[in-house]
Formats: sequence, C-alpha cells, structure tokens
Amino acid sequence: MTSTLNRKEREKKFREELILDTASLMLLQEGYLGLNLDRLAEKVEYSKGTLYLHFDSKEDLILAIAARNLKQRADLFEHAVTLSGRPREKAVALGVADLVFLYYQPVHFQIEPLVKQTSIWERGSKKRQQEFDFHMKLCLGVLRRLMEDGVKQGDLDLGRVKPEAVTFGLWAMSYGAYSLARSQALLKAIGIDHPMQTLIQDRLLFLDGVGWKPLSTEWDYGATLERVLKELFPDISRQNIGL
Repeated sequence: MTSTLNRKEREKKFREELILDTASLMLLQEGYLGLNLDRLAEKVEYSKGTLYLHFDSKEDLILAIAARNLKQRADLFEHAVTLSGRPREKAVALGVADLVFLYYQPVHFQIEPLVKQTSIWERGSKKRQQEFDFHMKLCLGVLRRLMEDGVKQGDLDLGRVKPEAVTFGLWAMSYGAYSLARSQALLKAIGIDHPMQTLIQDRLLFLDGVGWKPLSTEWDYGATLERVLKELFPDISRQNIGL
C-alpha cells in the first residue's frame, strides 16, 4: 500500500513539474495572454480537468511558477555565500548567483510583476501565496545575514543607514535592471550596450557608497568574480550571464 501511494505521489509530482515547465515556456514565448489553459492541456497531454487538480486557476498556476522560481533563486543565494572570503566578496557571489538565476529562469522577471497585481495575487491560492512569500523572504534573508556578517567583521558600519535600506537599494537595482534589460532599444538610446556588466559596476559603486569594505579601489573584484564562476558555477560562462 505504501509503495503504491509513493508511486502515486511521484506521478503527481512529475505531472505538476511538467505542467509548470510547459506553462513557463508558453509565458516566455507568448506572454500572459498566450498562456491558455486549453492549449496548455493539449501540450502536456492531460485533460483541462487534470490541470485543475493541481492549480485553482490560471492565476494560481502563474503564482506557482513564480514561487518555484524563487525557491531556486534562494537555493542559488545560499550556494553563493558558501564562497570563502570576506562578506563583500560573498556579496559579489550573490550578484553572480542572481545572474545565473536569470539565465536559468529568463521568464521570472516577466512573471513577478504580474503576480504582484491584486487581480492575479488574490486569485491565487493561499498555499501559493505563502510559498511565494516564504521563498522571497529567504532570498532577502541571505542578503541581510551577509550585511550582519560585514558589521560583525568590521567591514561595514551602517551608522544611520538601516540594513533594510541597503537591502532595498540592492534589490531595487537588480529588479530594475532585469526589467529594463528586455528593452534593448531603450538601453541603446541611453548608451548601455552591456546591461549586466553595468549592473555589476553599479552594485560596486553602491556598496562603496555605503562604505562596505574593502572598497573597489582597494580590492580586485574582477578577480573575485572570476573565482566565483570557477569555484561555484563552473558550468556557467561569462557569456551565459551577459558578462
């Protein structure tokens, strides 16, 4: 009986992952309006009723994709901070991990603005909402812990600046850059040919601005970046992540 239940659970998990993967690809290729549940059911070769066994609605499905993506992002962040070295070097590793996440999940920054719309969020199930919030907090928590380590080691003295403000600044910078990166014409109009390289530079300037040592004038963060790729993400090339 137990083995039968385990097999059923495995089959259910496989089916759900297939639906999520296929829906993600449809969103990437055709956008929100192109994600039609009838067509999705045809592509995964299950009935539309089967889709509803897993997801309450199209909005619930999109929220599930976003939550699953955020879990992967949090896992990459946790992996990034295993880098040996000073906290600010690990902050560089976090930045690289985020670009790796973007490489693996290019659709995420099309989805995340959608799920934050009230009309979509409120049609998602409580379970998916909780999953999304939980993994988002994990992502932000990694960065917060890293700043706390910087303070403990004497590399960071925030003074009157709250840690939350630094977290917000770095998060907003990344979120904005990933959104703008899809507007190639706009980027070229303002002279940005390599947005991810520019983002890395902007992060360095921002962390210099809050006094997180060692400053970029005192440390070769280009070498740190190379070490991050070699030690933590050996299967990822600079070209893969726009560097």
